Amino acid sequence: MDAPEISVDQDVQGIATEIVRENEQSVVMMKEGSKFVPIPLDENRIQFSAALELGNLARATYFLEESRSGPDMPSMWVKLGKTAALHCEPRIALRAFAAVDDVPK
Repeated sequence: MDAPEISVDQDVQGIATEIVRENEQSVVMMKEGSKFVPIPLDENRIQFSAALELGNLARATYFLEESRSGPDMPSMWVKLGKTAALHCEPRIALRAFAAVDDVPK
């Protein structure tokens, strides 16, 4: 997101051949030798990014609230908070900054 020093990495072997979306799940198909191995993508992260791009901040908030905690969550909340502030959405901005303990006293 906005914190390039934080990444969500997974070691994989092989060559990525395509991205497939089935049953509301996205996977990258990796070719390892003669077999194909599906590597699942983080659906909440995809949905969060799409909601932000569309300006649907309430939906972006929902996806963050439903996501499991990870090293990139604080940067996602901050990105939502900044976007909400720019779009004059104080409730969403306050909620987002509260998630990272950055609320004015």
